This record gives sequence, C-alpha cells and structure tokens, in this order.
Amino acid sequence: MDFRSQLAAEIRGSDVPPEEWPAERQQSAKNQLLRTLQVTQSPDRVTVVGSSEFKSTAKLSSNDDELAAFARSIGANTVVCSSVFTRTRQTVQQESYNEYRWGSVDRGRDGRRRYYNETSTTFVPVVVDADEFAWVAYFLSIR
Repeated sequence: MDFRSQLAAEIRGSDVPPEEWPAERQQSAKNQLLRTLQVTQSPDRVTVVGSSEFKSTAKLSSNDDELAAFARSIGANTVVCSSVFTRTRQTVQQESYNEYRWGSVDRGRDGRRRYYNETSTTFVPVVVDADEFAWVAYFLSIR
C-alpha cells in the first residue's frame, strides 16, 4: 500500500480530523509525505499548501506554465507531480477542416473578369482513441 492510501486509511479510521491530531502525529505524517515525494529540504522549511488528483486525456506536462501559475496563486513555489497511464478511451476532439476556394467571375457592365480566393475553417467533432492518465500534484512552499 502506498503512502497516500495508508494516510487515507489512517484518516478514515481516526475519530478526529488531521488538523486536530497531536503535533507529533501531524509532523510524522508530513515527514513521511516529504520522503515519499523525495523532497530533500528540511521539513521545517517546507509547507504543504495543497494537493490535487485528476484524470485527463489532454497532453499535460509537469513543466506546464498554467500549473506553475496556479501554484503561485495559492502560495506555492514548488510542484511535485506524477502521472500514470490508466487506460485508452474514446473521446471527442474538435478537428479543423480548412476549405480553400478560388476562381473568377464576370462582374458589372465593363465585362472585366474579377478573381477571388476565400478560405474558411470549420471545426468538426471526431471520435478518437486517447490515452488517459491519472495525475497527482502536491503544491509546496519551500523557504
């Protein structure tokens, strides 16, 4: 059983929420979490701001600018995250269809030929197979 599962089981089996655990029990859980995350800074310098778990078929990166911006917005300066493949599933994606038209027409009384070209883009829903990944991210403030 991994640390997150162990901690979740401990929380479920407790009569009090983790915020009300004795300080030494809270510190022990935090130390174990930081070891599991391979954070090498002293636990006294690290505050766990939050965590998030989600699944996605989108192409994500742990170096994502949006992830870093979100971390800063909640007071974190470090994100530790990982993902694992869960399955391949069908999803609907919008594929662009570009149409190009060109030609000539006679306009007006002068009989002069006019030339034109037009471009239009239409987005069409398409069912595709996509790899789904389960992500977990921990947001830390390290001073």
